[in-house]
Amino acid sequence: MYLDPLRPGALRATVPLRDGAVATSGPAERGAHIVDPRTGSAVVDAPTATVIAERLSDADAWATIAVVAGFDDLAWLRAAPDCSGMLIAPDGRIRRWAHGVEVAVADELALLR
Repeated sequence: MYLDPLRPGALRATVPLRDGAVATSGPAERGAHIVDPRTGSAVVDAPTATVIAERLSDADAWATIAVVAGFDDLAWLRAAPDCSGMLIAPDGRIRRWAHGVEVAVADELALLR
């Protein structure tokens, strides 16, 4: 189950998985709590990232990296070929990726099919 970061309490999607793990990171639930190691300050105007990976530790790490990198920087994807996911910017824009490449799909779950 994936809650919509722009509408508190609203369900955005469910993710049917048989194997693997899903992690979400961002400011929606706990506010600006993720620290950018480059600045030592909390990330502000951060996107919400949901990542699907084989292991939960990987999904969690990549979701946090995505939040710190920000909505416009997907260069880190080249280092994450085994994960899929999406970013939702504070203004509602969405970016999705699968297997290290950004993809354009009609809905969030299409990248899982």
